[in-house]
Amino acid sequence: MKFTLFSSIVIAATALSPVLVAGAPLQSEDALSRRTFNSFHSFRPNHGGSAVSGNAGNANGGDVNNIASGISSIRNGGSNRAGNGGLSESGEAISSDGGDARSGNAGDANGGSVNNIASGESSIVNDGDNIAGNGGQSISGNAIAKRRFRGFAQSGDSGDANGGNVNNEASGESRIVNEGSNRAGDGGRSISGDAIAKRSFRSGSAQSGDSGDANGGDVNNEASGESRIVNSGTNRAGNGGTSESGEAIADSGSFSPFGSSGSARSGNSGNANGGNVNNEASGESRIVNGGTNRAGDGGQSISGNAIA
Repeated sequence: MKFTLFSSIVIAATALSPVLVAGAPLQSEDALSRRTFNSFHSFRPNHGGSAVSGNAGNANGGDVNNIASGISSIRNGGSNRAGNGGLSESGEAISSDGGDARSGNAGDANGGSVNNIASGESSIVNDGDNIAGNGGQSISGNAIAKRRFRGFAQSGDSGDANGGNVNNEASGESRIVNEGSNRAGDGGRSISGDAIAKRSFRSGSAQSGDSGDANGGDVNNEASGESRIVNSGTNRAGNGGTSESGEAIADSGSFSPFGSSGSARSGNSGNANGGNVNNEASGESRIVNGGTNRAGDGGQSISGNAIA
């Protein structure tokens, strides 16, 4: 092997000078560690925070209350119209590559009722219709958890969305006279959100919330003592609405090397019954209905799918 004069000088200088040796670039232990484990960075779980949305309040329609006692009297020349239920909706909870996701519960959205209550020797006379409010919408938000590894998604429960009632209650020697019809409210919509747990590797768990009731309202005529209730029009109960729980989906994605699947559970759905017409007289009381008594039709009660 041939050495040039320059090569000989460099070798000799390196051997004799500790300064040159110390100045040479060295591979640090930290750099080696980073290089060794850098290729596995994508397999390390990202520990992000959880997402939780708050609960929603109630959105019930208001009532109409006619209450007479003693020898008093109430006369309404127009209709009695209770308020419809509104919208109670909780927000979505979305955890993107982070922790768990839980959406809040939704409140009730019931329709208001019409209450005619007479006692003693009092009287209530309504020239128009008694119309209860329809149920509104109670909807809980979706819960979506997107993580590389296992997590949990749970949607909140939805509240009730029942139709309002028409209640005619007479006692003693009182009387209630309704020249128009008694119309109870229809059930609305109670729907819980979907719960979706999507993972790149190990599957998580998904649980959707329960949905509330969406029953149609009742028409209740109750007389006791020597009282009288006279309805010239129709007694019409409300139809049932829709109660539907959300889907629960635990999706492991296209690649799951660990072979660990999660669980999925959909919530229970509530009732969606049609309303009743109830005429109850006791003692020497009387109930006179000039029109028809019409009960409500049933609605839909649907439980969501569970997919793992």
